[in-house]
Amino acid sequence: MRRWLVLALAAAVVAALAAGSGPGAEPAAFQAGGASGLRFAGTVTDARTNCEAGGDCILVIDGKRIVVVESPRGSGPRGALEVPRNASAVGMRVEVFAAGDGSYHSLYGSGAYYVRPWRPLLALP
Repeated sequence: MRRWLVLALAAAVVAALAAGSGPGAEPAAFQAGGASGLRFAGTVTDARTNCEAGGDCILVIDGKRIVVVESPRGSGPRGALEVPRNASAVGMRVEVFAAGDGSYHSLYGSGAYYVRPWRPLLALP
């Protein structure tokens, strides 16, 4: 009986932690690798590849958060892009850590920034 209670409590804690960081969660202040920025998760709803013509390559997350992933005007170190920067990224659930203000973000400014596939804390079969 006690074992099931412990397992149920552990599952509740993991679910509560995952609820605040999953796709659709609002950006939250975060620090990693000496960099400060915002971290959030969501679904890529658009990918604009203007960088092929000298513009910015951006990903749009949940239709409202813009993340510059490549730019000819970008300066300093740039974070890691672990998803495609083209239309094949549309529909992917991603986690983002980037400089930004809540709606406009950039991978430029720190090598610690990233856009990567979203990984739930607890993956069930």
